[in-house]
Amino acid sequence: MTKKQKIRNKKKKIVVITVFMVLLLIISAITTVTVIHYLNNNELEEILYYNEYKEQGENELLIVGINDKNELIQEENGEGEISNEENPAQNVDNNANENKSNKTEQKDVSDAPYYIKVNYKANVVTVYKKDNSGNYTVPFKAMLCSCGDYTPPCKKYPDKIYTMPGGKNTRFVWGRMQGNVYAQYATRITGSILFHSVPYTKQDKSTLEWEEYDKLGTKASLGCIRLSVKDAKWIYDNCKAGTIVEFYSDSNPGPLGKPSAQKISGDTEVRGWDPTDPDKKNPWPAYLKKKEEAAAAAKAAEEEKKAEEKKIQETSTKPVEDKTNTTTKPVEDKTNTTNKTQGTNTTPVENKITEQAKNNSTSDTTINKTENTTPVENKTTEQAKNNEKIKEEKLKVKCSLGVSSIMTASGYNKGIFVEAEPEGGSGNYKKYSIKLYYNGNLIKEGTDKELFLQTSNNGTYSATVTVTDSNGSTATDTKTITKS
Repeated sequence: MTKKQKIRNKKKKIVVITVFMVLLLIISAITTVTVIHYLNNNELEEILYYNEYKEQGENELLIVGINDKNELIQEENGEGEISNEENPAQNVDNNANENKSNKTEQKDVSDAPYYIKVNYKANVVTVYKKDNSGNYTVPFKAMLCSCGDYTPPCKKYPDKIYTMPGGKNTRFVWGRMQGNVYAQYATRITGSILFHSVPYTKQDKSTLEWEEYDKLGTKASLGCIRLSVKDAKWIYDNCKAGTIVEFYSDSNPGPLGKPSAQKISGDTEVRGWDPTDPDKKNPWPAYLKKKEEAAAAAKAAEEEKKAEEKKIQETSTKPVEDKTNTTTKPVEDKTNTTNKTQGTNTTPVENKITEQAKNNSTSDTTINKTENTTPVENKTTEQAKNNEKIKEEKLKVKCSLGVSSIMTASGYNKGIFVEAEPEGGSGNYKKYSIKLYYNGNLIKEGTDKELFLQTSNNGTYSATVTVTDSNGSTATDTKTITKS
């Protein structure tokens, strides 16, 4: 093969490759146009919004309620019935049309029992009901929520007022969101904006993203309105299609104020559940009951301790009656009577009576000094000694509770250390009792002076120590710390 032929063959290859590349570009362009037409501009914009936030670690922007098989969940009957989706883009088209016709629809919703206002600055939802004139002026219910950057009004959803759509794909007991997370009781407001619960990592009520729950009342979502399960279910059950939802911004949360936020991060045993979820399997009611009982027991022990201290203090400060000033009954002087009776025999009798009176006076004075003064002085001294003894023998105990490390064969182990430190009483301490509670639950107890629990869990720890001495007296003390 000559050199010219080689050059000619190379040129042919270059031409073929060029033509092939051009064809690929043409096919790609046609495909792109077809996809854009299929999805429409709104859905494409939504995907772009999502990609922008995905880079920042966000995981919201709900899509339709679907299961792991990518099948649409029809939730109108509340049973999670499954059916295939023939045209997923059609739903987005319908939502776009709803946005354009909101003003017309609002004239036909006079039968809706409620009107919802979302304050996206204060992160509060206020529900209104009708007054006697049929206007929505009566504040009925306030809910804590979390809004986001794409909560209306925004570029994608510029209007401030929307009407809840009806029909399929508008309400889901469970809905799957972008980021492979899930939400309970999702109710569509418009497009991809819904009321729904705080996200879960799985379609499982025990997998709540508890750190996101603690953000309720602050800006935390991408655009949807996050609520507690109780509030999301209320809207799902009571706000039918045609309910108006208005978005506004105000530092004033609304006529009913801003509900208080419950933080659950520290309740490690149950924080995987929403505390407001009405499910009978929710562990929160039993957990809170145990916590209240532990707090009541600690309070009762503290009150008993104070009452005992007050009783001892009153006994030690009670004054002793002083009887040293008791007067001696005077001896009746019968001298004059005797003189009258004896007549002229005055001198001998008078001398005898005078001598007897002197003897009686001396005897009475001696008796009074012996019987009255000395016993009172002895009694006063004895009582003072007893009072002082009571003060010295008062049994007390101090509960020491803290985070500590103990050296074992395997090295230093970190955990919670409790120690009973008694004082007073007989000085001979016969019995110790230590009980350690974690978030209201009894987790360890012992009968020694010290107790150690190896743990790295954060939360609230409380300990109750009781000491009994050889006299049978007891003393109790309680202390609480928070480990973070």
